[in-house]
Amino acid sequence: MSLSPVPTPRAPAARWEPSDGWDRALDDVVSGRRPVTLHAQPIVNLAAADVAGYELLSRFGEGTPDQWFAAARHRGRGPELDLAVLRSALTLRATLPANRFLTVNVEPEALSVLDLPRLLAEAGVRDLAGLVVELTEHRPMPEDDAALACLARLRDAGALVAMDDAGTGYAGLAHLMRLRPDLVKVDRDLVAGVDADPARRRLLELLGDLCGQMDAWLLAEGVETAAENDVVLALGIPLAQGWHYARPAPPWPELDEGVRDGLLRAAARIELAEHVASVMRALDADPSAPFVVLDGHGRPRAVRWDAAGLPAQSPAMTMAASTPLEEALRRALTRPVQDRWAPFLVTDGQGTPRGFVEVADLALRASSRDRSAPMRTV
Repeated sequence: MSLSPVPTPRAPAARWEPSDGWDRALDDVVSGRRPVTLHAQPIVNLAAADVAGYELLSRFGEGTPDQWFAAARHRGRGPELDLAVLRSALTLRATLPANRFLTVNVEPEALSVLDLPRLLAEAGVRDLAGLVVELTEHRPMPEDDAALACLARLRDAGALVAMDDAGTGYAGLAHLMRLRPDLVKVDRDLVAGVDADPARRRLLELLGDLCGQMDAWLLAEGVETAAENDVVLALGIPLAQGWHYARPAPPWPELDEGVRDGLLRAAARIELAEHVASVMRALDADPSAPFVVLDGHGRPRAVRWDAAGLPAQSPAMTMAASTPLEEALRRALTRPVQDRWAPFLVTDGQGTPRGFVEVADLALRASSRDRSAPMRTV
């Protein structure tokens, strides 16, 4: 693509108001009289060069989504509009291709104002597996316990939690540590031009380390050039989205074959042999594989393994296949002593175990790399 690493700022949308007034227009959307149209933008699993999930983006006919949500917040109706979009997304979920997830934006204040789990249950929606509730950082997270309790109940129903625009919004790292999200989305402002800015690259690397310690997935938003993609891939960031891969479209867009081939070539250049994928073993074909204890939604909770001839159980530590070897080894060896040599699991974007890694294999592979070779530039 021939896009500039730092895109030209877009002019703000002209002021627009519905002919029958905002209150009437919002009433129509909240009641279902005015349909919410949803477009989907693919979220890419970089190691597999395939679609892992989609972010759903709402459209209301005339006017921009920003105008609608700003008008709703101004009238104290932001949570109502969030709920209307969420209900539309859950209706659409029935047509979602297998093994993919959905992310839907929700304003943080909606967590305190609305009892989302109860309202969804009343609408007949109880299983939220495959749904990612994405909290935007453009608004502050409420300080009361009701918001965190709402998130806990959404997670109990199978949903995951994402923090949007990490590094640019309210509270920053303190917010991240409080939420402990399952998915952390890095804002476009930190991704733009990362191929030419060592400081941005180091910041992405540090965010990746932090997310790894929390067993969260890092997602780079707004990737618009092949050079940005190469850096994101080289850093071991497992997920990305942006115009370099696909633009929003009616559900459910796939990756263009040319885009997919380009991702596979980039992965070959960057040598994924330097990542966890190179030492992963199959769970169903290796006699030394640990027994994986799953929670009620099929996500790993613990592993039972052989500790020097004695049975042991350790909390499950999970990583993406694209995690760099050094980062994986550092995480493994900073666990409590009794868990330090427990095998860890390699999971996909849904949190489903796809393989396991023995720490001894990881240490041998990391130590055998040729450190005298010159540093690769991307």
